[in-house]
Amino acid sequence: MWEDSHKDYKLTDVLEIRFIELPKFRKKQPDMSKPLDRWLLFLEDSPKEVLEMAMKAEPAIEKAQKVLEYLGTNEEIRRYYELREKAIHDEITRITGAKEEGIQQGIQQQRLEVARKMIKDGFDDTMIEKYTGISKDEIMNLKREQFS
Repeated sequence: MWEDSHKDYKLTDVLEIRFIELPKFRKKQPDMSKPLDRWLLFLEDSPKEVLEMAMKAEPAIEKAQKVLEYLGTNEEIRRYYELREKAIHDEITRITGAKEEGIQQGIQQQRLEVARKMIKDGFDDTMIEKYTGISKDEIMNLKREQFS
């Protein structure tokens, strides 16, 4: 790992970063002799029998499982977890809503722009309304804007 602004400065040579594509891992047969595969089975919430095999081969997985069980029974920690999950879902909902609103605003702006061009080219109000979906009142407002 290297420092961004000084490429000749090494930060560490002991850090290892692995990118794991879980969908690909799910499709293959895990190799229980590999520690990484055992941990991925733990993270994937595998069937109890498979998880027990992984815990026998990797005692740290059993310890991690016990910690998870403890955290699941601790009421305060579970409440924090649920609040965090709710916050994440709320944020996703806000983002999705904002995107949809932005799309609708863009569509409306495009309709108005087409209507302005049609007004400029002399189309009658009925045709503008038919092809843009804009109301007669909006068309009148656009005409006032253009000619004022």
